[in-house]
Amino acid sequence: PLLYLGDVALDQGPEQLPSQVMAASPDVPSNEGLRLIHLGVGAFVVTCALLFLAATLVPRESAAPLGFSLQPVAETQTDGTFQVTLDTSDNEKWVPFSLELGRVVPKGPAADLYLRRQLLQAPFGALELGAVALTSAPPASAAWVPDVIVDEVKRNPVLSNWYDYSYFSHLLNSKDNTFAVHLADGGTANVRVVSYYCESETSGCMTLQYRVAEPT
Repeated sequence: PLLYLGDVALDQGPEQLPSQVMAASPDVPSNEGLRLIHLGVGAFVVTCALLFLAATLVPRESAAPLGFSLQPVAETQTDGTFQVTLDTSDNEKWVPFSLELGRVVPKGPAADLYLRRQLLQAPFGALELGAVALTSAPPASAAWVPDVIVDEVKRNPVLSNWYDYSYFSHLLNSKDNTFAVHLADGGTANVRVVSYYCESETSGCMTLQYRVAEPT
């Protein structure tokens, strides 16, 4: 039997069919279909290339920051510096600390620093010295940066720069920079934040290494 498509009989071989019938055949892609196929293949290739670049260009995470057990009284290190690890895990409570006395003190003029979570206050001001030794002296004409209120929380903007935040691991990694802190008695101490993590790999154990400058 013959099949008819309009006035065209379909008992002919494909090579004998008119062009308009061949274009309508589902086995023969149209120009639009070929264009969509090419676009799909191109998009796949571009996606693969972007994924490869992301895997090679994104910096690999360094090892997790060191964790420390709580040590609320400063201990002298072999290099003559002091190190202390304070519990700063409370979201509301600020921990007042005296760098000169090396211990937590009552709130008031004896406190050189206040700590809460990863934040620090320096009531008498602070300076960022950069990647220098703890023995470095602040500039003689330095203008001490006071605490300010940011997002309704008082903090020192200089000391807030102690860490890098990783959007991949969500960890705070110390920049190992040195900060000069103006003390209650007018002296200075150089401070470095070593870690924000506890020995149990939880957060809220801030470890400071510091050196109090000799009176001049």
